[in-house]
Amino acid sequence: MVHGHVADSLQTTPPDVFVSSDGGYNWIKALDGPHHYQIADHGGLLAAVPANTKTPNVIKFSTDEGRCWHHYQFTNESIIFTGLLTEPGNKAMSISVWGFGATDREWRIHVFDFLQVINTQCGSDDYEDWLVHSELHKEGNAKLKGCLLGRKEEIKRLKKDSWCYNGHSYEVTTKATVCECQKSDYDCDYGFVKKGEICIKEDKFTGVDHLDLCIHGTEEKEESQGYRKIPGDKCVGGFKPEPVKEVDQHVRCKEGDKSELKTEEEESAEAVTGNGSGGGVVAAIVVCVVILVVVMIVYFVRKFQLLRRHNVSYRYSMLSQSTDFDYDNEVENAIGPQKGMYHDSSEDEELVDAKKPRRKVRSYHDDSDEDMLE
Repeated sequence: MVHGHVADSLQTTPPDVFVSSDGGYNWIKALDGPHHYQIADHGGLLAAVPANTKTPNVIKFSTDEGRCWHHYQFTNESIIFTGLLTEPGNKAMSISVWGFGATDREWRIHVFDFLQVINTQCGSDDYEDWLVHSELHKEGNAKLKGCLLGRKEEIKRLKKDSWCYNGHSYEVTTKATVCECQKSDYDCDYGFVKKGEICIKEDKFTGVDHLDLCIHGTEEKEESQGYRKIPGDKCVGGFKPEPVKEVDQHVRCKEGDKSELKTEEEESAEAVTGNGSGGGVVAAIVVCVVILVVVMIVYFVRKFQLLRRHNVSYRYSMLSQSTDFDYDNEVENAIGPQKGMYHDSSEDEELVDAKKPRRKVRSYHDDSDEDMLE
């Protein structure tokens, strides 16, 4: 359902309501003047309210796709119209008119349950087969009638003279068939223009008219015949222009990288000389890593040797708590170079200590009685 005019140019007069039952290929005038309309019962019920007045009191409905309209006056009160509504999905058999009173400004809602008028549910005899887009290819090959993007659909729809309802749970039955390819399933390829029903090369085209592909390591050149299939087209067989392919077995390539096309002779020469850019980079990285490892090993070995050479032993037995003890000299002698290293259990150390004059060392104890006497 749409609003429109039948004219050769745009009009400024109020439009009329038109209804199509074949997907928009053909239209019939259903109502004079503008209307607010709704579609219910899966398309089996049409309802409309006049839009050329602010206070409509009549609702119109049709069960035969707008051929015949029934009128019903639902109120004698002046109601300012605000909307005509049905449930989302257009499956219900109820429609409501919304508005408010012209004097008291209070809401008014009128709900129309058409099941009280159309109370018989449709059976199998109330439906007919309908080929979607039947206006396409209706002249010529009958197998192509209704084909769009390589497929055609046939559905069950309600007959126009059936006085019944589909119901909220009704499901549309669809049967799809794949069509044979025709020239109409193809567009002209890049660099080609359509002349009649065929595609020819553009005279002023100066670009590349072929594709260089890398398939399984071999360069393949494809030259278009001027056609490319429309995206989403499902047709099979029939007209199928294949591009002319030329394969050069002597040119090697890498899939996805057209910048490295090389002949077999060039690849053999690189393998012998090792001048490939990839091998040189890998060799440079390996050399840098080896040098870095050697430098780190030398550094840590040298560091370990220095630490062992300057290893200092501290003997706390040489420290004294005497007031006249020279701590600086003793510490310097302890950490300085020594000819021999003595341990507490060494007999030589005991002999050396016996020859030296013993120094009186005072020891202090917190609980000593001797300290208190002194």
